[in-house]
Amino acid sequence: MAALAPSSLARIDRQRFPTLAAYLDRLPHGLDSYPECQAKCSLLMSALDDFSLEQALPGLPGSLADLVQHPPPRVEWIPQVQFRAVLRAICDEHFKTPADFVAWSYGAQQRMLGGPLYRILFALIGPERLLRNVQARWAHFHRNLILEVQAAGQSVDGRFRFPAHMYDRLDLEATLLGLRAALELAGAHEVTTQVISVSSTEALGRLTWR
Repeated sequence: MAALAPSSLARIDRQRFPTLAAYLDRLPHGLDSYPECQAKCSLLMSALDDFSLEQALPGLPGSLADLVQHPPPRVEWIPQVQFRAVLRAICDEHFKTPADFVAWSYGAQQRMLGGPLYRILFALIGPERLLRNVQARWAHFHRNLILEVQAAGQSVDGRFRFPAHMYDRLDLEATLLGLRAALELAGAHEVTTQVISVSSTEALGRLTWR
């Protein structure tokens, strides 16, 4: 594996942030990997609004601490790897297990989409119409992290394509639960999620409902 850039692991507290450290270890250049892959800063701020990392800053890599302390405006784009790294720092700092972090992501999506305006909108469009627009909506928040959707009846497969190790099972599980929350608000009942497969460059998940 290629040597990590010095900015990627400098000062990281590997005992305090094992999930984050393992993620960076898999990437070819740590936090500097895949700068062409980006996420909207609003996603970052939504996570930090719920869980502060201020007390954890001394244990984070310098560039990640800078992002947490001085994030750009919500409408700006940030590196996808840095966004994923912050999520893992939150996972390590505030949750006992990755499963607890994934469960929080479901509740966070419910809260974000459960306001009066969104609730009325989702109720009007229904699950099928929601899924017709989900790829375009995804692209509004993610660059070069590709989502392909294949729906059939009351089931949908979501296939994610990405550079090596940028996105993994933790991300897929959290994303599937976010889609579950949206489907439930759109009127789907008994929504279940399933991880079908995860490789270094592709992840496939399935949701079913009635």
